[in-house]
Amino acid sequence: MHFENHFKIGDKIEIELEQQFGDPRVLKSQLLEVSDCKSMYYISLPTEKGRLIPISEGKKITLYYSVHSKGTFSFQAVVEERKKNPIPHMKVRQIDKTIKTQRRNYYRLNVLLPVEVYDMERNPVANGNTLDISGGGIRLFISKRLEEREEYYFAITLDGKRFLSKGMVLRRSIPNYELPDEYEAAIKFTMITEEDRNMIIKYIFKQQRILRQKGLI
Repeated sequence: MHFENHFKIGDKIEIELEQQFGDPRVLKSQLLEVSDCKSMYYISLPTEKGRLIPISEGKKITLYYSVHSKGTFSFQAVVEERKKNPIPHMKVRQIDKTIKTQRRNYYRLNVLLPVEVYDMERNPVANGNTLDISGGGIRLFISKRLEEREEYYFAITLDGKRFLSKGMVLRRSIPNYELPDEYEAAIKFTMITEEDRNMIIKYIFKQQRILRQKGLI
């Protein structure tokens, strides 16, 4: 399948690698070659702080690149193979269309906040507590198993104000196998008003100022 892209050989790219919990890992790479079919690419083995980082074959990744005056683009790909010669590189296969995107990095604040979880019909699912929060999502501890890649509504109260957002479950795990009915889940907001997102960011800044005043950060 042919995909339209705007990069050229030698361009710098970033690889976003999802982690089990926490923010995705971002690695540096470079476009080395484009196949004739326009969906297979050869890129340098990614690095982080000067170290080569191998990625397993079959792993799904997201590639980002920027083009002057056009913006930043991204697409999902799968690692097909890794090779050491002539230089360490990977062959990756694009699996969905390229989109123009805007990357935003949000600071995560470790904080316990009550969370109410509802299904898409607004029926109560469970109550839990955040482990951390950012403008992009939350990580929470909950007594109900939430299905990965499914969306739910999350009601969170900040400084006495309750807001409702929709989010997708990226990952979940059982952090303590002595408590098998307790789950940890990473949520990415998929529908949230800018007003509510800004409220989260302002809350985080406020808490950071308090922690700095106490000498804790």
